[in-house]
Amino acid sequence: MSGNWNEADHPREPKGSSKGGQFTDVDTISGAAAAAAIPDYVTKELRKEWVRRLSGLDHEVAILIDPDTAGRIYEQEGQRGRVDFDVKQRRAANNKVLLHNHPYSNSPFSVEDVKFFLRFNLKEMWVIASDYIFKMKKMPEMMTYFEMDWNEFVFRKAILYDDAFSSIFDRRADSSYYLDQLKKSTAKIRAFKELSKNYGWDFEWIKKEDYRGE
Repeated sequence: MSGNWNEADHPREPKGSSKGGQFTDVDTISGAAAAAAIPDYVTKELRKEWVRRLSGLDHEVAILIDPDTAGRIYEQEGQRGRVDFDVKQRRAANNKVLLHNHPYSNSPFSVEDVKFFLRFNLKEMWVIASDYIFKMKKMPEMMTYFEMDWNEFVFRKAILYDDAFSSIFDRRADSSYYLDQLKKSTAKIRAFKELSKNYGWDFEWIKKEDYRGE
C-alpha cells in the first residue's frame, strides 16, 4: 500500500464505469439505520463477493467498504506489488475497512500495509492472499502511527521471521519448492502474530475455503 499518487499514471475511469476508481455517496450506505435495514445474510454475501473479486489476480487491487453494510465505497486498481491512493481516497479510509490482495502469495501484512492501517485510522484492513484471508483490527490500546518506532518495527519483524523460520525449517535435500514456500508463509504468519501482540492490534486469519462472510 502507498500514499503516493501521480494522476498521469492513473487515469480515472469514466463516470459510471464498473472498473472502479469512483466514489459512491458514503452517506447513503453507512450508519446504524442503513445497517439495521440490511439483512445479515446480505452483508455476508457482499463480503464474500469482495473476497472473490480480489482472488486470482496478477496485480493488487484495493476495495474500501463500509464496516456496517459492507457496501463498496471505492475500488482502486494497482500494480503487481502496490496500490496508490490520492488524498481523497486516503481520507475516506478513516474508520472504514480496506481490503486488498497479495498476488501469488500467502504473506500477511507488509510494513507499508501497517503504516497505512495506522496512519489513516482504518477500522480493519484485510489481505486476500492465495489461500488465506488475513485481518488487522483496530483495538483501543494499540500504538498509534506516531508512537511507532518504524526502524525498530522493521528490525523486530525480520528477527521474528528468522526465529519462526528456523524453528520449522527442514534442511532435508529432498525438500520441495512447495514445502519451502509453505514454511516461509507459516513463518511470516507466526512472526506477524507476535508483532500484533507487541503493538496491540488484533490479528486473525482464516482459510479461504472456510470463509463464510463474517
